[in-house]
Amino acid sequence: MSRSVHTSPLPIRADRRVRAPFAARGQGDPRRARAAHRRLKYRGLIPDAPPAPAPPDPPRLPRVVVHPPRPGHVHPATRADVEDVLRRLGPTFHYGLRAVELVRGDDAGPLVLGRFAPVGRILLHDLPGPPWRVGLKPADAERLARAGARVSGGVVEWPDATALRALVLHHVLLHELGHHLLQHHAGKRPARVARTRAHEAHAELLAARARALLLGGPG
Repeated sequence: MSRSVHTSPLPIRADRRVRAPFAARGQGDPRRARAAHRRLKYRGLIPDAPPAPAPPDPPRLPRVVVHPPRPGHVHPATRADVEDVLRRLGPTFHYGLRAVELVRGDDAGPLVLGRFAPVGRILLHDLPGPPWRVGLKPADAERLARAGARVSGGVVEWPDATALRALVLHHVLLHELGHHLLQHHAGKRPARVARTRAHEAHAELLAARARALLLGGPG
């Protein structure tokens, strides 16, 4: 019982620590306020009515940092878009996340939509304007098609900017949040805590749960 503050369920612990990330353990525990009230009441220094609880601090979001995209590339999602998704998901999904960064991708490498950078950072890469001419595995082509793309013969077309923004927010960002949660709840280690296949499956499962919360229905 004495460690209930330290072992509270994840949604309660995440909400408390996101609202007051630098508070000492036990700070804000209503039991302390009630005990202090009892001591003062027994001495006749205050009336019997217990004090009204203080309003909670608003939850703090991770920093969202935007770097200018490369020429011919765009960041389909804005800082406000990312903050809105994090706010709607709540602290359970972004607890421990330090920053989401909209960064410039690598000109020499393959197309990378985003990645998780331990510990506590998610990088969302700038993207070239459509159409994309890239080599795709069947699973990747299917994932892009589910996000709203038209995929044919290695050419990926997006019907409008809304679909591309939804890809970044509802698929890439949520998938990388899944990687973050697995690492963070395993002790915030920089090294991977699971094999690549298991890490990817876990991240996609959490992304599906998050999409169901955001959009309703199956993820």
